[in-house]
Amino acid sequence: LLAAGPHGPFWARSVLEKLVSVLTGPVTSQTPLKVVREAVSLVSKFFLQNLQTLQRHDCFGQLWLMVLRLMLQFIKRGSDDQDAELEEVATETLRNLLGVLVSSNILGF
Repeated sequence: LLAAGPHGPFWARSVLEKLVSVLTGPVTSQTPLKVVREAVSLVSKFFLQNLQTLQRHDCFGQLWLMVLRLMLQFIKRGSDDQDAELEEVATETLRNLLGVLVSSNILGF
C-alpha cells in the first residue's frame, strides 16, 4: 500500500518514526514485558514489509539506525529485567533484520 504512490517513502518514514517514538517510552518504562515482546515483532514486521519503500527515502540510513537503536533498547530491557525471553526474541529479530539487509546488499561488508 505504501509503495504504490510517489509519496510512499514519505508515509513509510512517517509511520516508522511514529512507531519508534511511541515504542521507545514503553521499552524504557515499567510496561509489562509481554507488551514489549510484541513490540519487537511489530517494528521488525513493519520495517521488513516496507523495506523497498523505505530504501527509496533519502534518510534510509537514519531510519535503519532508529530501528537498530530500538532493537538494542529491547535487548537491554530484557537483560536489565533478567527476562531471557525478551532478550532472546530481540536478539534473534535483530539478527534476522541484519541478515535480510546483508543478503539484499543494503548493508555491505
